[in-house]
Amino acid sequence: MRKTILAKRDGGDNLLLEYAGFLVRRMWQIHVAMFLQETKGSGMTPLQFSILLVLEASPDLEQFALAFRVGLDRSNLSEIVTRMTSAGLLKCGPSQRDRRTKVARLTKRGQQLLRKLRARMNRSHARLLEDLPAGERADFLRMMKRVVEKKNELGRARFSMRDAG
Repeated sequence: MRKTILAKRDGGDNLLLEYAGFLVRRMWQIHVAMFLQETKGSGMTPLQFSILLVLEASPDLEQFALAFRVGLDRSNLSEIVTRMTSAGLLKCGPSQRDRRTKVARLTKRGQQLLRKLRARMNRSHARLLEDLPAGERADFLRMMKRVVEKKNELGRARFSMRDAG
């Protein structure tokens, strides 16, 4: 098997390490790998886990609002919700306020899986930042939030920085 060697700068560091976008993408890959290690055998993805967390905090959330809260377009959310419903993790139905809109809610199985995986998911997030000094972790998250908040409108899908809305 042939190894791929990335371009090197004179200092020895890969030139891509100077680009925030590359680092964000690489950090996401690392996070997904850690999440999958911690939740092995659950079949859960970070995005599905995000949906469980949001629905735990906001039961009977309209799917439009759910898409906004997790930063997904409605068509992708619809596909994921359909799979999660088929797996018995969610149930969907018409809204009591407006029968034309669909709402999603956790099933008992979805609640149980969330309880079972919460500590593991927290461990994967802690592992992601464990190499930063403890005093810098909150600063790092605050800086990432600031960038997301200032550039949020550029994302392909809308994303709410608040729990409501």
